Amino acid sequence: MTSLCGMDWLRALICIFFIEGAIYLFFPKAIQGYAVRVLCDASLRKLQLFGILLLIIGFILWVIVSNSSAGYTLSS
Repeated sequence: MTSLCGMDWLRALICIFFIEGAIYLFFPKAIQGYAVRVLCDASLRKLQLFGILLLIIGFILWVIVSNSSAGYTLSS
């Protein structure tokens, strides 16, 4: 089993953003309806906890990528 380097994590994150962007592009009405239902049912505390979770995940990914070897590029 091989371990993932920082650039692999960055590629995975880029793929997630690409797929999410495509969903928003091709199905905007469905996303709008879903977002309204979720946000209306969510408490402010849940939204804050979700924001904290995203910040922590983003920070961890940033640390992993910034600590990866400087010789790697996105094409390697």
